[in-house]
Amino acid sequence: MHSRPEDDRPQAHVPRRLSTRQGSGRLSTRPRRSPFLERTLAEFATAAAVSLQSDRWASLPGLLQRFDARGKAVTLILLILVTGLTRKPAVLIALYAFAIALGLASRLPLGMILRRVWFAVPLFAAAVALPLALTSVTPGRELFPLWPSPHIGVSQPGALLAAAFTLRIATAVTFAVLLSSTTRWSDLLHAFRALRAPRTFLTVLAMTYRYITVTLQTAADTFTARRSRTVGAASSAEGRNFVGFSIGALFGKSLAMADEVHAAMLSRGFRGETRSLTHPQWSAADTLGTLTLGAIAIAAWLQG
Repeated sequence: MHSRPEDDRPQAHVPRRLSTRQGSGRLSTRPRRSPFLERTLAEFATAAAVSLQSDRWASLPGLLQRFDARGKAVTLILLILVTGLTRKPAVLIALYAFAIALGLASRLPLGMILRRVWFAVPLFAAAVALPLALTSVTPGRELFPLWPSPHIGVSQPGALLAAAFTLRIATAVTFAVLLSSTTRWSDLLHAFRALRAPRTFLTVLAMTYRYITVTLQTAADTFTARRSRTVGAASSAEGRNFVGFSIGALFGKSLAMADEVHAAMLSRGFRGETRSLTHPQWSAADTLGTLTLGAIAIAAWLQG
């Protein structure tokens, strides 16, 4: 009998590093991924998504998005200052509720606001506000002990002071999130320039923001290229070594990119002045919104 043609074909040889033997005896050619590279790519993707979502939220037809960036910057910064000067917990709670209501009226997701605020506030509050709650720092009636010898406990006045401190930080950060999420970056810089902010400071701030975005994209492209060229097993140690080498290469690329960007800016007429492609016009609605938010800030300062 004649064998089938496919029996005479040479068998393809699969390198050992490209395959692993399963318990059933089958040959698996699926490459094993590096957890370190995967986590790093996920972090890059998350940061890029946050940047893109901020631009999308600033384009929504919400309440704060309709106001001029100059009036919005003045009133929200004033609310941040009033929050720092307020001492009454009831006023702080009212300001925090007002900030959340502003975010919802501006069509910002409540989960986004809470994540951006409460992922950062507890870390800072734990380092600063927690010592205020101790009986050795703030004497008063002890709520519960923390350590028997030497005796350390949490006092009631200290706990109230720490809670008010944490709420104050959360409220101020919420107003800052509203300002950055409902205003395009170029419009925000233009508003600060209209408020007579130093030109050098705004130029450094604009270039820093832009360089962070471009460098993040460059690093993400580098990791994507490495991931697409990785065949077989890649351990976490190899991933960390790659990150160490990539840091040096990214630093060199950043220096070269800085010279190229500066030369491109000068060739296009840049003389140190930050400009925006949009030219907002002040309207009666901007006046009404600025006066309303300013009146709320003054009322909170008088009550607090």
